[in-house]
Amino acid sequence: MSPEQFQQIDALFLAAADLPPTQRTAFLATVDPVLRPAVEVLLAHDAGAEAQLDAVLQNAVDDLETPSDIGLRVGPYLLIRELGHGGMGTVYQAVRSDGEYLQTVAVKLVRRGMDSAAILQRFRTERQILAALTHPNIAALLDGGTAPDGRPYLVMEYIDGDTLLRYAVARGLDTTARLELFLPVCRAVHYAHRQQVLHRDLKPGNIMVNAEGIPKLLDFGIAKLLLNELVPGGAPVTETQVRLLTPDYASPEQLAGLELSPATDIYSLGVLLHELLTGERPAPTGSTNPHLPRDIANIIAYALRPEPSRRYPSAEAFAEDLERFLAGAPIHARRENVFYRARRTLRRHWLPAAATLGLVIGLATTAFNLSEQGPPAAAVAACLRGEQLLRVDLRATEAGPGLPRSLRGSIAAFEAAIAADPTYERAWAGLAEAAEYALDFDQSQAEALTAKAELATRRAIALNPHSATTLAVDGRLHFRAWRLAAAAEGLGRAVEADPAQAFVVSEYGQVLVLLGRYAEAITALERTIAIHNQAGSSSIGVGIRPQLPPLTQLSNVLIHSGRIAEAIDRADYAVSLQANNGPTRTAAGRAYEAAGDLARAEKEYRTAMLMSPGDPGLPAELGFLYARQNRRPEALAMLRELETFQAAGRPMHTLIARLQFALGDTAAALRHIDEAERRREAVLLAMLVDPRMSRWLSEPRLQSLAARVGVVRPQ
Repeated sequence: MSPEQFQQIDALFLAAADLPPTQRTAFLATVDPVLRPAVEVLLAHDAGAEAQLDAVLQNAVDDLETPSDIGLRVGPYLLIRELGHGGMGTVYQAVRSDGEYLQTVAVKLVRRGMDSAAILQRFRTERQILAALTHPNIAALLDGGTAPDGRPYLVMEYIDGDTLLRYAVARGLDTTARLELFLPVCRAVHYAHRQQVLHRDLKPGNIMVNAEGIPKLLDFGIAKLLLNELVPGGAPVTETQVRLLTPDYASPEQLAGLELSPATDIYSLGVLLHELLTGERPAPTGSTNPHLPRDIANIIAYALRPEPSRRYPSAEAFAEDLERFLAGAPIHARRENVFYRARRTLRRHWLPAAATLGLVIGLATTAFNLSEQGPPAAAVAACLRGEQLLRVDLRATEAGPGLPRSLRGSIAAFEAAIAADPTYERAWAGLAEAAEYALDFDQSQAEALTAKAELATRRAIALNPHSATTLAVDGRLHFRAWRLAAAAEGLGRAVEADPAQAFVVSEYGQVLVLLGRYAEAITALERTIAIHNQAGSSSIGVGIRPQLPPLTQLSNVLIHSGRIAEAIDRADYAVSLQANNGPTRTAAGRAYEAAGDLARAEKEYRTAMLMSPGDPGLPAELGFLYARQNRRPEALAMLRELETFQAAGRPMHTLIARLQFALGDTAAALRHIDEAERRREAVLLAMLVDPRMSRWLSEPRLQSLAARVGVVRPQ
């Protein structure tokens, strides 16, 4: 969901909340179906707000009229001083008074009037969570029990110190010292996430710094187990309760009542770091303080991105970027280019870098003078420029209409390199890759770009028959033309030349599935996953596990093979590697849908939509799922969303057709199939082997299409 949609939801909620209850139904009928569920959730919370306020006021009165808990003995502990209180509990300084040994502790006790069954269960959940967390920067759980009046309590280590912000201000810490103080907090949060626990209320008051300068994370009172089964009896149901959070530090998805993930805590860490360094929370627009160092501002902005999937993939990655800044190394929270990386490297290693630079200049001069031993310097320089521009687009640009300027520059640079040396294989390979990739951006030049890519591919392969890059381009060009057997040959040779190309193997697996060669697809993908596991580093992007694309592809292939339990296992494993990744959640949704667990599938698709709000495949998946369940209004809402994508120039004919088949509008679906074939939408081929489409694949029009392109339909 985009920031604009969050703002629309907020505005619609405020407008609806001001209306009399009798007029709200008519108003909601006019609201975009995509936004309406979130507005209704907010209204449902708001409907109980008056009663909740009455309860809070009554609790306050009760507190005034009820004797203080100071002096109360709970177990062996005597409560001697109140340290603080929140919505459901009060924290006291206490001493052990049973004569066994002296000990000062902090005791958290449920407040009177807040001891409903749900609150007591939540409190016991916190106790269970803390018992499982053992980390030097998380306040330790020492004991727990039940007070004489039946209220549960827990005993934590007493931290004699100050809150994070007050500690930093009182000691006049500089930026470096504040970052060093903040790093252990990130590590503690990452540790909790690895234990499948979200904090959900990270704020300055929940981080204490002791006399030794060690920060301690407090209050998992509203933490949510990522895997509810870790708590006996499951975590308490809270969706119908008031949301417990601190709005100034809460993420957009938290404020909207949407599903949470580790990215929720990462957002709060970003707010916290901004306040620690500047004394102020970030502006509502998400802009950062102009007086911050540029790299730090970029790091904070990365953590504060509205879309969870675009934030740091983990609190560990957040901490690592801060450590890179402290070490003077390039950070990941900005788009790197060769000049930025060189500037940071030279700043750290100016003496050896200067010597190296002299050596490079000398080698370049030698290469220029001895041009007969290799391509001329002009060709090398132009080719390097083309590769730099091409990688920028491959890494940072989404496919869409129009040819990006840097991609145009890449093609021109490779052509200049070829003009300088027509036998330079590296330049031909680069031109082939750039021209083929450009087809995703500008179909108006499809004929010319295809001809350019095919010519460059032939020349590059003639000069080097074993180039994995060029062989992959050859396979992609055949696939674009729906020559599936030739595509499999080209991509297969590319995988043989370099089996570590995750995306190429995924493409190869896709073609093998279309040809019904499931066993080969599974073998290739498992081999790639093994290579990535052995390498242990990312070849995709900052913090993105390289196993994810082949893992999700493997899950899909296992579904086609009828091995549903294995498909679920692979998808769940991908989610465990990176829970805030849209494609992994989508793969999980497909696996659970194949198993018949439609409720779990819907949950995974909705989570994926939150992580990847611009992916049109997600409303297509949800719409098809709704149609299968005869939830026609919801399916039609997804259809309208697909039509919106199409109006914006996205190729939606296949996805629309698939949903129309499920809705029973076969005639309209076939019209879209005709257009999808004319445009050669790749997803149309995938639809022809989708097991969920089995009841419609006997349609003569689809049978004829499958036969023409050589697709082997599932049995």
